[in-house]
Amino acid sequence: MNNKDTQNNIEKLSSCSKEPRQILESIILKIETVLSRELLEQAMKDFVSLQNEWDETLTPELKENESELINHYLSVCDNFIQQRDWALWANYKKKEEICSNLTTLFEENLSQASIDQFSALRSEWKNTGPVPEGKRNKLWKKYRTICKQLYEKNIEFYQEKEKVK
Repeated sequence: MNNKDTQNNIEKLSSCSKEPRQILESIILKIETVLSRELLEQAMKDFVSLQNEWDETLTPELKENESELINHYLSVCDNFIQQRDWALWANYKKKEEICSNLTTLFEENLSQASIDQFSALRSEWKNTGPVPEGKRNKLWKKYRTICKQLYEKNIEFYQEKEKVK
């Protein structure tokens, strides 16, 4: 559902208490657009903030009379969570691939090109967003282990290079 459809749906809903209802409608629109942000971590923080704002704004009268609005809100929240979960797993897969590429680098003979590639892969890791919480620690340990091994191999490479001079 795009923003225009959402706005049309909101306009069709009956009006109960205008000001709080308008705030709630605005919150729904913000939630629908928050995941389009590039930084998933910021999108998740904004989402939680918007949920808190919703909870503070939702009056007992609105709870009783605006079931369609509330159902729309719940649907938008479910959609956000599903998209967030997909993004977390995509990040996990990307970071697993980075670890695999780092392992391949470790198994190769070290050169200036592979050192540059090591640096590029570390930057890519840093720029890749968060992963599912249950996978975070194990993946981080795997990444740190291979980076440490590559770092030690880099030191050996530069020591050998200095001996040749």
